[in-house]
Amino acid sequence: LLERLRSLPGVKSADTGSGLPIGGPRYLVGMGVQGQPLPPSGLRPDVPFDTASPGYFRTLGIPLIAGREFANNDDGNAPPVAIANQAFVRRFFPEGSPLNKSVYTGVWRKIIGIVGDVRQHGPLHAAAPEVYGPNLQSPDPTMVVVIRTFKSPLAVVGEVRKAVMAIDKN
Repeated sequence: LLERLRSLPGVKSADTGSGLPIGGPRYLVGMGVQGQPLPPSGLRPDVPFDTASPGYFRTLGIPLIAGREFANNDDGNAPPVAIANQAFVRRFFPEGSPLNKSVYTGVWRKIIGIVGDVRQHGPLHAAAPEVYGPNLQSPDPTMVVVIRTFKSPLAVVGEVRKAVMAIDKN
């Protein structure tokens, strides 16, 4: 689907994620941080965990602050990795960079990047700590597609629908 969408006239980029900023489904995981004792299940701080494809942050205009974004080789055969937002860094790593350190999201993941904050609950609420995993390592059955266009997004909607229907009419 992404290959088809990326080839459409007027489409600059297309990617997938498990949710959309300011709205999509939010998955909370009991978080653990390298260098700190892992609290028992149920006592860990709940942190939103979403998945994203390589290019997701760029497509949405979320800046990469440090490290790198996900790559196509961050798949099920690679060691688990994560990207954290700045609010996560401020809360859990106030004295230094979290790059190459690990967080627990059900599995231990090495932090490979830091991205800008997204106000997931709207512009009146402060950004909360958040961690992302590559959807190639943590597939989600309810992915959303995000598209950046060169022209009005409404001008490509029909072609996007056709591309989806060509793969699965249901």
